[in-house]
Amino acid sequence: MQAQNPVFQQFFFGSDLFYTIIMLVIVGLLGGVINYFHEFPSQEDKQQTLLQCLFLGVGASLMIPLFLKFTSFKFHPETASTEDFLQIIGLCLIASIFARKFITSIGDKVLMEQLKNKINSIEEGVEEIVTEGYEEKFADFKKEDLKEIAGNEFLILEAMKNKLPQKRRKVEGLTEDTQLSEADVKESLEKLLDYAYVDHLVVNKMDRWEITKKGRSYFHYFQ
Repeated sequence: MQAQNPVFQQFFFGSDLFYTIIMLVIVGLLGGVINYFHEFPSQEDKQQTLLQCLFLGVGASLMIPLFLKFTSFKFHPETASTEDFLQIIGLCLIASIFARKFITSIGDKVLMEQLKNKINSIEEGVEEIVTEGYEEKFADFKKEDLKEIAGNEFLILEAMKNKLPQKRRKVEGLTEDTQLSEADVKESLEKLLDYAYVDHLVVNKMDRWEITKKGRSYFHYFQ
């Protein structure tokens, strides 16, 4: 007799993920039933079969983890509290009751997010091409014209310099490069703006930060 795969057995009998999926499916089925009777209270008005409503309910319920990616609510089955589970059950129930609208809205949200990322990627690629081959000229600035910086300001300015010839940066990208919080990055950028080491631009209604010639000159005198 062939022994069972321990990983397979762990997933189906000892995994928080497995029980979470079971919970989503059960709540989806319940929401599908409620949807069936809520949308079509009389027999004459019924345009969907109960089976269709159940499938839609389960589908909408299983999309809740994707929906949570667009919110500030973080759910981890292994560390979740009873309140977290109750909130997830409530979200799944609402999603499955209004399954058609929910699935359509999530689909639109995902497509728009992918499109936005693609546009940003193209924009950054164009910026690299446009700024490629720029010439550094330090003669315009003397060491005494530059204010020495340290800490977060130095980290951010260095991160912007290291990304050249891509000049325009997003706060999110600088946060990832420096491992600083978004608030710290924004605060430091404002200080660098006061020193004229960076410029603040608005491109397609989105904030961008660009290292200036003065900011690039800083690394000619200070390391």
